[in-house]
Amino acid sequence: MLNAKNVERDSNFELLRIVAMLMIIGHHLALYGAPCDDPSYISPNILLCQFIQGGGKLGDNIFILITGYFSITTDKVNYLKIYRLWKQMVFFMLVDYFIAAAAGYTSFSFLSFLSCLFPMMTGQYGFVTGYVTLLLFVPYLNRLLQSLSFREYGVFLISYFLVYGLLPSLGFAWVVGFSNIIWFVFIYSMGALFKLYGSKFCRSAKQYGLHALFWLFLTVSAVLIIDLVNTHFPPLWFDLTQFYNLYSLNIILLSADLFLFFAKKPPFQNKTINWLSSSTLAIYLFHENSNMRKCLWGILGLSRFLNRWYFSVLTVLAILGIFIVSILLDKLRLFLFESPAIHARENAAYNAVSQRISGVLSSNLNGTKASGFHFRKCETAGFLFIF
Repeated sequence: MLNAKNVERDSNFELLRIVAMLMIIGHHLALYGAPCDDPSYISPNILLCQFIQGGGKLGDNIFILITGYFSITTDKVNYLKIYRLWKQMVFFMLVDYFIAAAAGYTSFSFLSFLSCLFPMMTGQYGFVTGYVTLLLFVPYLNRLLQSLSFREYGVFLISYFLVYGLLPSLGFAWVVGFSNIIWFVFIYSMGALFKLYGSKFCRSAKQYGLHALFWLFLTVSAVLIIDLVNTHFPPLWFDLTQFYNLYSLNIILLSADLFLFFAKKPPFQNKTINWLSSSTLAIYLFHENSNMRKCLWGILGLSRFLNRWYFSVLTVLAILGIFIVSILLDKLRLFLFESPAIHARENAAYNAVSQRISGVLSSNLNGTKASGFHFRKCETAGFLFIF
């Protein structure tokens, strides 16, 4: 999900990132822009909102699957990448804050401005906070996963799902202490499995595509049936979001099959797709924090058109508009604050600080090393540099 400048990346995965982010925008539109939680009636527009609302968690899972697939060979934490991710978050927090203040959706204050500098600590970006936490543990998680046989890997995933997937689905998330990072470990491990044991998943892209369509059909059918039950038998009301959660079995299997559909297609490179995909994270950062959420959906006011025939057209235009504006803002950010010269200075500063801290740690930990307790000095230094 982090920005990539390598134009040689397989555009299949870059296209998948774009599709996933479009689904995430649609999810937020249905959740905040045009809520459709009134069980008293059904209309085509309400069904549309219900369907696109399910795409957000699907998109989240896909991004983590991609991370697991490409990061399973990583053996150290890239703190400089995390630092640049923090810079990107701060940029969009500040942009959104000033836009929302100018539009009258929030007021200027020093504390509000200061909170923009610490987006993860203030709970603005739940997904990215979990994602960064995952990145900090990726090298150590990789060592565990690489040590497992295929059978052990299967037992690990099944056991993990029973505890952190099935129990929350039954309403017992509070028992196991469910959180984003806990779930990301599971999805990351699935993505890593597809990379480590790719030969075990030998079906064609067409077959995985058909499997994905089957799970999509099953999900849509379940939503329609539940809508009918909720409308005609209110006492038996069911919560539709049980089919839209990160840990819903249908969402997990749909995520996996959709990922494998793109993974099994012949590789290709497309500069336009890769250029757009390199800013997919920016789309999330721009439209999904408390300031922009109130401002954006308040200005669009899509809920006013929920009963109009052209609501679906407005929905598509809104999703594409958010996508395009976010991409352009991120390209401007890259031009202003992520030039090669700036990166060169950051790299030099990071290396200098890391070497100095490593030297201090080396002198202080010699006795500890002699007793058999080892630290990875460069990673400890990097951690202190960033945090």
